Amino acid sequence: MTAIKPTNKQSNFIAEYLQCLNGAKAARRAGYSVRSARQQAYENLRKPHIRDVILWHLTRRSVRLALAARLISVGEPGGTGDKGTYKACSPRTWG
Repeated sequence: MTAIKPTNKQSNFIAEYLQCLNGAKAARRAGYSVRSARQQAYENLRKPHIRDVILWHLTRRSVRLALAARLISVGEPGGTGDKGTYKACSPRTWG
């Protein structure tokens, strides 16, 4: 059994959905008509091959966020290293 590949428009929908997590908005941005965007989003999100790709990307994103949170947690190497307190940082220190 071969896996079903998303069409170009479905791939665009997946990419847009991962950015905004809003099905109708993602469908419009992916090129579906404004009138049918909600219905197309509903149908796309129910298709197993599309849902699996989206879930894979969301899981991957969650793992990356968990790792980043772990790195900046108190006392971890590469973290704040401030022994249990949190400090506010100014926007100047963000980048």
